[in-house]
Amino acid sequence: MTRQYSNPEQETDVAPHQETAAGLLRNGPPAFRRLLAARIVSLFGSGMAPIALAFACLRASHLGVGTLGMAVSASLLGQFLFTAAGGLLADYYGARHIMFTGDLVAAVSQFTAASLFISGAMNGAGIVTLSFISGIAAAMATPAIGAALKNIVPVSALNTANVLTRTGGTISRVVAGPLAGFLILVIQPGWLIAIDGATFACSAALLASVPAAVGASGGNLWANARQGWAEWVQLRWMVGLESTAAVINAARAGAITVLGPALVGLHPGGAAVWGLVSGAQLVGSIVVLWTLAGVTPHRVLVWALSPVLLTGLFVCGIALDLPSWALCLLGFGSGAGISFYGIKTDVIVQTHVPTQYLARISGLNMTLSLALSPLGPIISGILIHRMDSSTAELVWAAVIGVAVVASIFYGPIRRFTSTSTS
Repeated sequence: MTRQYSNPEQETDVAPHQETAAGLLRNGPPAFRRLLAARIVSLFGSGMAPIALAFACLRASHLGVGTLGMAVSASLLGQFLFTAAGGLLADYYGARHIMFTGDLVAAVSQFTAASLFISGAMNGAGIVTLSFISGIAAAMATPAIGAALKNIVPVSALNTANVLTRTGGTISRVVAGPLAGFLILVIQPGWLIAIDGATFACSAALLASVPAAVGASGGNLWANARQGWAEWVQLRWMVGLESTAAVINAARAGAITVLGPALVGLHPGGAAVWGLVSGAQLVGSIVVLWTLAGVTPHRVLVWALSPVLLTGLFVCGIALDLPSWALCLLGFGSGAGISFYGIKTDVIVQTHVPTQYLARISGLNMTLSLALSPLGPIISGILIHRMDSSTAELVWAAVIGVAVVASIFYGPIRRFTSTSTS
């Protein structure tokens, strides 16, 4: 028999009003403030890392765009292969244990990469291997975040907790992106990767003070895995969403992470421009979080997906070599669209999935959403050998548009409403 998950509006323990951000920060659980601080610190370094990695590879004559593509693919592959396991282990051992371990592994990986880049000893195999390890670290920690929030804060504060967590991380990256673009003009990219390693170490220290028992369920590990799978496959709308996310993530990895800095970097001061464009995306994310996060349209999934089309326009702008101000404007729209989609789907999943399955189902969601991501940079590498980079960008823009429109017309997504049960 198909489980009927409750609608959050029908939960008996939901307060009649949403907790304010100030109230949650001032009076909320101390564990939430520590988790929030850990995310802010970690994502500050992570905001620098993609720009640092891109230009570290592009500036090394023996590496280049091809190696950058393989490194990005390796990181995404590590996330894809181990995210489901991360969710399973987070439900089994507790979210704090898994997030703490993931941050420690990421710190060691980034410190190693930094030392090799700074010394000039980095080679293709080294950066691909370390990127794969960093991907595993992210995979082990990321599914636990939603479960940790649901275990730490009351249901009435979930939307606010998600907004604060996303906003804190986004502000960190707003600062980190442009800063990285300018710092690369005066220091080696390897030093920025070292900063990323330090932020992971600081995040681990903060997580060490979060109660260790948060989210721990114990039981039989393999039985837990089977139960999580059985619950997940019933949610057709969720599987549809994550299938679309798989295509979008592949396109973003190929078009924005790899081809974006390569195309913009062709111009003088390209690194600084790309840093500003990256920052504009994050500013768009923040604006949406604080203006539209509380809006829940009746056809919530359709409305959540539609703004993702703005990412396709952003990719078109890169392909057409628009001026920097136009790229910043389009990047702002892309960040806003992705952020609105993210916050709406985060809260829907957290309120429609039972707590004991949340990390496992989040892990399976992320695994599916990352399934095609490693192919994005590889496909970009293939495309630029058959056409110019700008044409390849336009191909990715078309892929994004088709994926979003097809998802909107998928029945379980189109029919899902703010009052639906799953």
